[in-house]
Amino acid sequence: MSDKKNNARKQIRLTYQDTITSQAELSRLILSKIRHNTGLSDKESQKFPKLLGDALLSQGNIPKLFYDHGHIRIPLGRAHTFALRMTKVQGPRQTIKYEDTIIQVDISELWQRLYDSFMNIFPSSIQEAIHISKEIPYKERDEGYEFSIESDLNK
Repeated sequence: MSDKKNNARKQIRLTYQDTITSQAELSRLILSKIRHNTGLSDKESQKFPKLLGDALLSQGNIPKLFYDHGHIRIPLGRAHTFALRMTKVQGPRQTIKYEDTIIQVDISELWQRLYDSFMNIFPSSIQEAIHISKEIPYKERDEGYEFSIESDLNK
């Protein structure tokens, strides 16, 4: 094996790893909100914008989300913007107003729309992470025996 190939294995991509970790954490959080039909706690709301940014890497401003109600398609906004709005949403039922339409939906339905959009955004975020990620040397743990004049090697 060439030294170049060997060195490539001894490097890690920090942004890539951070993005993967953030996406997993964000997915777990949103799935919990769907399951329990709840909004974010105060503590979760404080951490949510950073988690969102780390998981999406600016890819969340591209797709628009919609809530389909019968024959009406209600725009919810860009995925990242809508997610940030969800930090203020509380209660199991939410009112959506659009033009002359007013509907009540479970908050879990809004989280589900967000979750579904993230499943489409995450691959682009990972691709962006690989593109911008700084490679740093991965230091393997030193292993070996320490020799000393005072120690007996036969022990």
